[in-house]
Amino acid sequence: MGRGGRLRLDYSIHKAGHIEEYTVYATRDTPRYMLREDMPNGLVAELIRVEP
Repeated sequence: MGRGGRLRLDYSIHKAGHIEEYTVYATRDTPRYMLREDMPNGLVAELIRVEP
């Protein structure tokens, strides 16, 4: 994933007994689109395409 025009957003979810850390990458310009999300179990969700 290229570095131009994107934001990195880190967040955590506090669950009973543990904390899960996530990272979301989104476009810098609005409207913002989620480009990718990295989840604590190693799963990665990526945007494939945007259609009007």
